[in-house]
Amino acid sequence: MTESVADYDVAVVGAGPTGLALANLLAGQDIRVVLIDPNKIVCPHPRASHIDDETMRSFQTLGLAEAEKGYLVMGGFDILNESGKRVFGWEMEGGETDQSWLSDYMFFQPDFEAALRGKLAASADIELMLGWELVDFADDGSAVTLSIRNRGSGVQRSLSAAFLVGCDGANSFIRQQMSPDMEDFDGSQRSLIIDVFKFKPAAGLSETKGTIIAGARPFTHIPIVSPFSRFEFMLLGDEDLDSYADPTTSYALLEPWMEPGSYRIMRSDVYLWHARLATGWRTGRVLLAGDAAHQMPPMLGQGMCSGIRDAANLAWKLALVVRGTAEAGLLDSYEPERAPHVRDLIVESTRQANAVAAMGQGVTGAKEPAGEVVDRTHSAIGQAIGGVTEWPQAGQLSPQPRLRDGRRLDDMVGYAFMVLAPGDVLSSVCESTRQQWDSIGAVLVPIEDTDLSGWLERHEVEGVLVRPDRYVFAGFRSVDQLEAATQQLSTAVFGKEMQG
Repeated sequence: MTESVADYDVAVVGAGPTGLALANLLAGQDIRVVLIDPNKIVCPHPRASHIDDETMRSFQTLGLAEAEKGYLVMGGFDILNESGKRVFGWEMEGGETDQSWLSDYMFFQPDFEAALRGKLAASADIELMLGWELVDFADDGSAVTLSIRNRGSGVQRSLSAAFLVGCDGANSFIRQQMSPDMEDFDGSQRSLIIDVFKFKPAAGLSETKGTIIAGARPFTHIPIVSPFSRFEFMLLGDEDLDSYADPTTSYALLEPWMEPGSYRIMRSDVYLWHARLATGWRTGRVLLAGDAAHQMPPMLGQGMCSGIRDAANLAWKLALVVRGTAEAGLLDSYEPERAPHVRDLIVESTRQANAVAAMGQGVTGAKEPAGEVVDRTHSAIGQAIGGVTEWPQAGQLSPQPRLRDGRRLDDMVGYAFMVLAPGDVLSSVCESTRQQWDSIGAVLVPIEDTDLSGWLERHEVEGVLVRPDRYVFAGFRSVDQLEAATQQLSTAVFGKEMQG
């Protein structure tokens, strides 16, 4: 590894899901990371509660596969009108998807964060600066100098990192200092959020599906994991927020479904949802990820999932740049790949939030942002590395088949490049291609060791070359195409033709 003159290779500010995932993925590649967050302990109530199969696959990579046993399998969502008639909704698919996990889960975020903090505390490559806040930073072109302050003692200190990643939330200090433009999708909504610990189930509400009642005051119930539930009451117009600070208001709002005394309130806050996308996720050695780069209403449950995708996209690129294996220009692919993907989710979640609000206010139709209704299956990322649109399946999320021994594929591959192909194809490539695979640390997986043949046949490819973030760089139909794709990957990612 190329030695950095900075104290750390990467400084991550913000120990929410995105920052924790990014720090863990970097630590797994022997990158020296400092993680800075003003909170000494994990927030005791969840902010996010939903994950999909792709995010569960990332949790698997982070070593949290066993936690899935404690998650709630989400059954779907029902949107009802004020009289209780189902207007629309969706059912979640049963059984494992092509990601080798179920399609949707509800989880308890504090436990997830606690587990990842613990893993970082045990890592030799991570320094945890918990209870410290960032007060200033400066990028001199060779490193980023950070000024931080201990929230308890007021002590200040300075440190440096080769790169700084702001995972510091919707009100990101780092984004404000960078001053990138924010595109607003006109989806701001205020809600009173009440998280409860139930002593008994809520009356008339599903324990496995979300429910939205689009009445005069749109209301949402989300089962998290037993015994936790979230109730959201949309605030309308210019309602006085002070009345919602009164705990008796929470009891009154919950009474149709839960008797006072049958639950413990864990949280009661008015929250302002935004639908915004930053333009400019990187300035020099400073980058944004998660809510610092994008925010959306909760209708699709994709806010945190999008931040985890940011971390998976960014971690392998940062590691290559820090090591000096790739040029810093590789990081320019991050926003073009992630921003179009998250834009679709912002547009659709905004459309749905506005539709629910309009129903509650008696409006005939909701104000819909421009754009198509997003497919709830996983859409492709932007084509920013190598211009590989001519390759089959390029930019698509790769499947995760089971291996013949029952294990999931990623348990063997890890967070690395992968070549998935028939054994005779893998053994037929030239020596130069084989050495290029060695140079990038690619893991070779014979198709014969998986149950993926049906997927390959449907897409008319013999195999796929996959990036560490699980997205396909190229599908191929012959040995020659595999060799060409490998060379193009080397040129696109490493900025040169890697010679064998």
